[in-house]
Amino acid sequence: MKRKIFSLFCCTVLLTSSLPKEFVKAEEEMDIVPIKTEVQEEMMPIASSPNEAEEGGATSQQLEKALIAVRSKIDIPEELLENFEYDYQEGSRYSQAQWSFLWSNDNRKITVVCDKDYHIKSYSDDVYNQGQTIPVYLKSELESVAEEFIKRVLPDIASSLQLSESNFTNFWNGSYSFVYERVEQGILMPENTVTIQVNAATGKIYRMNSAFIYGISIPSQKAVLTAEQAAEKLEKDDVMQLVYRNFYERDPKTKEFKITAKLVYIPKDSYRSVDAVTGEVYTERIYDRYYWDINNSVSDKIESATDEEAGSSNVTLSEAEQKEIEKLGKYLSKEEAITKIKNNPSLYLEDTLTSIEASLKKQKDYWGNDIYVWEIRMVDPTKKNDIWLDSGEIDSYRAYASATINAENGNLLAFSANIRSYYNGYGSSIPEKKYTMEQCKQTTEKIVKANLNQLYKNSRLSIQEEGAYVLDRDTKEDVYGGYEFKYVRVNEGIDYPYHFLYVTVDAVSGKVLQFDYNWNNKVTFESPKNILSVAEAFSAYMKTDEYHLIYEMVNADSENSLQSSSAPAVRLVYRNDLTPAAISPYTGEPVQQNGAPIKKVEQYSYNDIDTLEQKRQILLLADLGLGFEGQNFSKDQTITTKEWIALAERIFSVNSSQSDNNAETISRQELASWIIQDLGFEKVAKLQGIYTTGFEDESAISKEYLGSVALIKGFDLMTAKEGNKFQPTEKVTRLEAVELFFKLLDLKITSDIK
Repeated sequence: MKRKIFSLFCCTVLLTSSLPKEFVKAEEEMDIVPIKTEVQEEMMPIASSPNEAEEGGATSQQLEKALIAVRSKIDIPEELLENFEYDYQEGSRYSQAQWSFLWSNDNRKITVVCDKDYHIKSYSDDVYNQGQTIPVYLKSELESVAEEFIKRVLPDIASSLQLSESNFTNFWNGSYSFVYERVEQGILMPENTVTIQVNAATGKIYRMNSAFIYGISIPSQKAVLTAEQAAEKLEKDDVMQLVYRNFYERDPKTKEFKITAKLVYIPKDSYRSVDAVTGEVYTERIYDRYYWDINNSVSDKIESATDEEAGSSNVTLSEAEQKEIEKLGKYLSKEEAITKIKNNPSLYLEDTLTSIEASLKKQKDYWGNDIYVWEIRMVDPTKKNDIWLDSGEIDSYRAYASATINAENGNLLAFSANIRSYYNGYGSSIPEKKYTMEQCKQTTEKIVKANLNQLYKNSRLSIQEEGAYVLDRDTKEDVYGGYEFKYVRVNEGIDYPYHFLYVTVDAVSGKVLQFDYNWNNKVTFESPKNILSVAEAFSAYMKTDEYHLIYEMVNADSENSLQSSSAPAVRLVYRNDLTPAAISPYTGEPVQQNGAPIKKVEQYSYNDIDTLEQKRQILLLADLGLGFEGQNFSKDQTITTKEWIALAERIFSVNSSQSDNNAETISRQELASWIIQDLGFEKVAKLQGIYTTGFEDESAISKEYLGSVALIKGFDLMTAKEGNKFQPTEKVTRLEAVELFFKLLDLKITSDIK
């Protein structure tokens, strides 16, 4: 019988079950290779202090201070002030203590997140993100808008930032993205970035995210090794490995998703760098970013805000803001919420769960109502090397539990706990099973029906057996366990095992320890034939532009104490920051995390457009990453099939090509037909005997294209060229293609055509 360990399952319950069911990608998540650190070998995050539950927390006074600090830097329109909401997330080892504020009405939402020292971490204004828009501003015209926003919202770090990347994101949010990186002594610190997104149609800021790390000192060092010398130290025979990655794509006709398992080469070591001063090769990087950011956000250059300095005393809070402050005072406090869980006799809680963190968040209940909940996480804070066995080994087990309760009435909404997987040698006797399989099955079905009833109706019981065994540490024999129940999806009477519901129940306590599910799509696999060797893959990997000299941060405490309060150290290294770290085994080119090709954003510029009336349209197209090769635009040059496909893909998100020859040119009547197909009117265009175009040369239009030409004229996309002639067989020029692109974009955005 296959042996399974409770603790390995229970750690992932909350993560998996919180994802949208139709997009849960279990196999893809398993492909992700994290930075190899001792911290990540722990089963669950550990709070930075056993007494963290007594520190900080959400209070009315803290909410008021944070609001004043934020309102002093961010202008909130008067019409939004009367509808205010907030979340509070308490700091832990892996997340910052922060306030999330939302001001809104029926037409607009502004969201701001700030940390405990009132540094603004993110900002968004959804009125400037209303779907597809036609770009109006050039990228160069909006760079100053982004810089002014940084100076106003992040004045203490603005001088340490430099623009490293700017591009048009996509038509779905219609914005330019400006990425700023921290630079110290002329060297990049890539973990410290600020990203600003500016709406290309309105010129307004719609989003800001800051990943700047406060309170660190930068060493004064110069590189001794060259990049080539460092690369030689990194190479070894098994440096790359071949893996499958799940690639999800939507069928343009059926609109359904399918999965292809694509092959990619990735670095075998999840982290490797070379010290630029000493030449030492680092194969692990122990760095707890948020721990330092939470507890030590004061540096020589940047001081934390005092209560008086946090914001202007002239800020007047709105009625809605005052109302939420008053309501917060009526909710369960953090301590009361924690007590509710600790005193609940039905929950599996070990005595060692003394380190507790809690976050207050807004969410929907089972009926779609807005409620506030306390999300509580309880862990054993003991350091990994604190418990030694008589055998000289370290007891690495740490208890963990999590719960979610209604902040207003204290009702339990979710719970998960892990359990020791080994006994003997720990000073405790081996428990005995007390509950039968049938009793545990009843518990399972009750929970499944209550939470995922629709999925349960479309599934059948596939596995019902003893499992999730706990082992005798000395003999390695199964000593006790529980029961596992797996329900697989049934489609037209046939099992589809990739979609399932899975529950484990402890046979000693009779309580559920895991509730999990996965709903995926079918997978096809790429062939591993005719691929690059490992050595060839590594050579390609090191030739990417992302291999460079940088400052990186690591824990100063070499012992990596999980309760250390030391600041991170900064070291000068050569490192490959290719993200994602994936190489195609067929071409050696960098690919996306899912194995799909990376489309490079070309930078187009031309020497022959200054006198053209359409110059601004051509420049806007270039800012979108679209254009034509060469230094000249050559307005009268005919466009090729390949060039038109590149333009059409940005509008329709699917290939418009009707030909296998990408080098051939396109006639006006052919292009009319392609566009009508992409707009979804192909069947209408084929109707016979109902179309007339009114063009003088209608007789020259091929019968198969007549409906398309009539419709394209009706949409005012392609009209007469000379006099009243359509000239159906004439080729389409680059200038005509650019004008047509923006007409099509306008039609797609302003009409109901999808």
